[in-house]
Amino acid sequence: MPSSSDPVPPAPDPGGARPDRAGSSRLPSLAPDPSPGEARSRFDPDAGLVLFNDTHSDYLMVKDSEPALLDYLAALVAKEYVVYNNPRVTPDELGEELVRMLVRVRRHLPRRS
Repeated sequence: MPSSSDPVPPAPDPGGARPDRAGSSRLPSLAPDPSPGEARSRFDPDAGLVLFNDTHSDYLMVKDSEPALLDYLAALVAKEYVVYNNPRVTPDELGEELVRMLVRVRRHLPRRS
């Protein structure tokens, strides 16, 4: 049984409320964006992949520190998750949801020493 400190929740029961959304609870994978634009990241829902811009100044600032890079990539995954799952909300609602998600994500990141 997973402990409360496990970063990934157990897989949902396949007989749950949304059996038609197979794999929807899986976290996306991460990969460098082969054709980055100005954004820090983008989401490819068909591949379940968050593509991050490894030429963005924010990435370059954190890439040499594993804890900072983990925090940055976790924030990008949270951002893409919130944007993808809330396509019709107002900017204020989107901002609030993003903060809510980041608070929860950061609870599960390893503590920096």
